[in-house]
Amino acid sequence: AAYALWLPEMMGYVPLALLVLLAFYGVLVFRLLAELRRPGSPEIAERG
Repeated sequence: AAYALWLPEMMGYVPLALLVLLAFYGVLVFRLLAELRRPGSPEIAERG
């Protein structure tokens, strides 16, 4: 109930936060796909 006080204030930052998360996950997925496409990747081998 306490967060209801700053919730309207944070609403203006929601799109910005979503864009940051989208960019972060986009880079993460892109790097993961790049690692999976490359055969014999040491990172994937270490993770099991």
